[in-house]
Amino acid sequence: MGEVWIPEAEDLTPVGSHNAMSGIGGPRATLHCTVSYPGSFDAMHRVLTSKTSEPHLLYDPKTDRLGQYFPLDRAARALARGTLAYSHNRVGSVNIQIEVCEMPRDWTAGPDWNPGPKFRAMMRAIRSHGIADEFIFRPANTAADRANVVRPNNLLTSTAGGGKWWGHCHYGQGETHWDPGPLNLTKFFGAASVAAPATPPEEVMPTPQEIAAAVWAYKVPRPDNTPVSAGDQLGGANINAYRANKTLTALAAREPVDPAAVATALAPLLVAALPATSAPVSTDELEAALRKVLGSVDGVSA
Repeated sequence: MGEVWIPEAEDLTPVGSHNAMSGIGGPRATLHCTVSYPGSFDAMHRVLTSKTSEPHLLYDPKTDRLGQYFPLDRAARALARGTLAYSHNRVGSVNIQIEVCEMPRDWTAGPDWNPGPKFRAMMRAIRSHGIADEFIFRPANTAADRANVVRPNNLLTSTAGGGKWWGHCHYGQGETHWDPGPLNLTKFFGAASVAAPATPPEEVMPTPQEIAAAVWAYKVPRPDNTPVSAGDQLGGANINAYRANKTLTALAAREPVDPAAVATALAPLLVAALPATSAPVSTDELEAALRKVLGSVDGVSA
């Protein structure tokens, strides 16, 4: 199922009503021109609604303005009824009708032919219904040339008439208009081509060094809730761990000692440090001797 409403189009309120399609003859699009000059979008909206002859779409090539009156899978009102059992507007599974704000001439050659994103959106929606970039026959060059391009009614109702574009000039009985004019169809369909979308730039990922720097600088609350960078906290923890490890290593390297052996070894040193007298020593003299002995032991602070 193709697009029914074109998101890029303005919603235009019709006076006339839409109808069900016949479903006979396959999908098609019908191109008209308003017989007004480019830039006449608002004026032509008023004219079309005053006549209750609204198409599905109204397009202004000067401003790339696009409006939509009816859902694309329902019948619009821009064609005469004709001589079929049902209106020309209802021919096919869809018959998407477009009024372009232009005169019946090769408007693709004029300075006001400025199709843009709205034109491409319109063409996208039409293509979504299985309608090729191809006309059923060349458009009429003049009003008198209309008789040379009218298509027979049986082509309207056969699958051979579906999947293509028709001009207002190609409809037979009940129609007299010869628009859209002698268009350059190559330029018309070429304007619907869309360049491949630019490849979005790849997301720039941070380098490992940048990630490390960001983590290092991220502030983490200490137990006292003071925010300190993770780097500083890690550095402090590393220093403390180094000191603790050094202390443990030094302690582990020391030989275990026997207290009795220590006393035996220190006794002669202590006697030598005491005053040479047979009188009892005072407490101060004993303390001084102990400090002298302990001070001579490597690594011990008295």
